[in-house]
Amino acid sequence: LASVEDRPLDETLREPWASRVPGLLDGAFDEDDLPRDPRALFTDAFLTAHDAGEETWLHRALAANSTHDFVPRAPLRVYYGSEDETVTPEDTARAIAAMRAAGADVEGIDVGALDHKDASLEAVPLIRAWFDALTAPE
Repeated sequence: LASVEDRPLDETLREPWASRVPGLLDGAFDEDDLPRDPRALFTDAFLTAHDAGEETWLHRALAANSTHDFVPRAPLRVYYGSEDETVTPEDTARAIAAMRAAGADVEGIDVGALDHKDASLEAVPLIRAWFDALTAPE
């Protein structure tokens, strides 16, 4: 099985997820391929440690990849759907607030009552229009 930080995935993820995750991370998966309850992905041992507040290798890896500590140097727009369950509007608002508190120029754009995938599709032309406006000759 694949591993992260030299730890086997089946130490943290239940089957069939431990075997499937490497293929899911190539960007060619649909979020509907994942269980609705994220806890269904994890082993009982991991969930016991997590619920007890113990730090695991997965917690450390996620903290190292946190976007909440990211401070963009250029203006940033964060597009989101108000029905997104993957990156909730609340998580989006927290990230924006943290970036603003660190001095970043960040704007949140709600593209409507859409889930993660549909919000992404709705945002593409808006992103393009914004980029075009930023690069248009004056």
